[in-house]
Amino acid sequence: MTIATFMLYMLNHPQVLQKAREEMDAVVGTERMPDWDDEERLPYFVACIKETMRHRPLVPLGIPHATMEDDFYKGYHIPKGCMVIGNIWAMHRDSERFYNPTAFIPERFYEEGKPTRWGTGPISQERDHYSFGWGRRFCQGSHIAEASLFITLSRLLWGLDFSAPLDPKTQRPILPDIANEEATWSEGFVSIPNPYKVRFAPRSAKHAELICDEFEAVQAEWRRMRLDVDER
Repeated sequence: MTIATFMLYMLNHPQVLQKAREEMDAVVGTERMPDWDDEERLPYFVACIKETMRHRPLVPLGIPHATMEDDFYKGYHIPKGCMVIGNIWAMHRDSERFYNPTAFIPERFYEEGKPTRWGTGPISQERDHYSFGWGRRFCQGSHIAEASLFITLSRLLWGLDFSAPLDPKTQRPILPDIANEEATWSEGFVSIPNPYKVRFAPRSAKHAELICDEFEAVQAEWRRMRLDVDER
């Protein structure tokens, strides 16, 4: 779901996509795919992922919590058993923490010359976004989620050109407006893009060859483990 959101944001911000791709090409080149060792050398790309999660959190109101006993916070009495909602959407648009919070600006998470910092961990004051929650109920799988996002999106960005399809009549891109809540985003507890179309193509013959080689290697490993392979 975050992958679909990331792709939609890149389509809507081609200058960001171009900058991330230039970084990817400089670090990885065309002789191999991105791997885990590249993560710290791709800080702008990682910043794009983080800014996507900040600007469009998957669960805008977070996971509901409940108090185990009476509590007081800044003069407010919170009774035992009271449901507490952490409004991640509002937190991510706090102008005291994020300058120009409604704008999509990956640079807010990017410091040139410094290594990547994902910012995972339950301590709220040390986090730079709250998509994975906070405190004792912080998502224990956040490191797996971030690693999965990195390896999947880095290889998509490295190997494929992607663009919005063209309207056959006007020849203009059919591109969902990310600011249009009703038309572009689902309603409910989880907010994801409504289905949209994307055109994918290998960036070059060399990229296509490496993608096919990697696919065959994965299929061979699948067979070795006696798992079903993709025969399509």
